[in-house]
Amino acid sequence: MIPYACLMGQTARTIPPPAQGDPFWDLVALAQRLLEPDGCPWDRTQTVESLLPYLIEETWEVFETIRGRGKRALLEEELGDLLYTVVFLALLADRRRQGSLRSLLRATRRKMIRRHPHVFGRVRARSADEAYRRWQAVKRRETRSRSASKRLRPLLVECWDLLHRRPGAADGLRRAVRALARG
Repeated sequence: MIPYACLMGQTARTIPPPAQGDPFWDLVALAQRLLEPDGCPWDRTQTVESLLPYLIEETWEVFETIRGRGKRALLEEELGDLLYTVVFLALLADRRRQGSLRSLLRATRRKMIRRHPHVFGRVRARSADEAYRRWQAVKRRETRSRSASKRLRPLLVECWDLLHRRPGAADGLRRAVRALARG
């Protein structure tokens, strides 16, 4: 989990009030507060690149929880950690003028609508398999120009399949990722 010791020992007066009464935007306001000049020194030094190991770690923790290696009661906590990491990355990207959280949310919503023509369009899917095929067809049309990710994707799918068959391998992979992150 990302160290947020900066919040330890603070009084209720210094914790930002709910931004809009919406839990998602309250979380965003909290992350923005940590990035302010008088916020958390550790958070302010982070970059999208420096958070990559945390993104991988949080994703793995969700994976392990779902696969049953952790207590299923922890799923909400682990998903929250992953969500916070994604929100934090989006705010850092916004600071680098690489996008904004609001535009990210809008673009993702549009993409999900496009990729679900069987829900939001005129066609209907009679089965989960047919819905998946329609999703993949739309995705292929949209991502033809991303050759680098096309080369990497089969490797990631192969790794995922191996981990699915041998979940104990995740521990070794996590150690390898941490070693690579240390340089």
